Amino acid sequence: MLILILVFLVGTTSAATFDDWKTYDEDKREYTLKNRFLLGYEIGRLQLITPDIYQVGWGSNHRIAEIRIENGEYNYNQIIKGTRLYNVKEDMREVIRDVSYKYKTTEEFPIYNEVCVPDAINGTICSDVESGTKERVVWKDFTKNSLKENENIIIGIYTDVKKGDTIEWISTVYGNEKLTKWAIFNATCTYTVLWSARSFMVLLCFTCPCVNFGFFIIIVGPPILLIFFRLVIL
Repeated sequence: MLILILVFLVGTTSAATFDDWKTYDEDKREYTLKNRFLLGYEIGRLQLITPDIYQVGWGSNHRIAEIRIENGEYNYNQIIKGTRLYNVKEDMREVIRDVSYKYKTTEEFPIYNEVCVPDAINGTICSDVESGTKERVVWKDFTKNSLKENENIIIGIYTDVKKGDTIEWISTVYGNEKLTKWAIFNATCTYTVLWSARSFMVLLCFTCPCVNFGFFIIIVGPPILLIFFRLVIL
């Protein structure tokens, strides 16, 4: 007589993935990971939010991708094992760079309005008075690298981006599951636009690392127009 005793310890799951399998939905750009050994329970879902070919301004520690992770039925440690980078222009030669991860969240910050009151000596005294709060998006270090049961999160992948980069990245998650369907980032031009309704003031700052060029356009009320060009050494 053969007696087989199976003991399951499923409070927290880690990197034993020899019996896992994954499927990929091309339309949703979403992986689904399941465990066959534990009757097909869902480990998690991972969806790429950013484009398959993502245009990224180059510089230090730029966000090259965003992934939505929906954790499954159990707590899980070591969600992200690592990310490797490959140079598409050089026959997929591996590129060694530091890669870090941050999660997307929001925080409250105060809003101030200027309030002026009459003053017998100075005429008027004005000060900024807090009038409320507003939410803003922030990215914080994903240091815990773990998720609780049914916890959802958006993860940003960060690395240095250099001039001329066309890099494919492959992340390994939930143990040894490689996400090979995603994705490429390209180094590209960047710009910043500032607008103020007061006096029709507009400031456009544009830099294009691809050609080592940049310019500013400043408009301060009609009909004054000032255009200033300058070379950018990058």
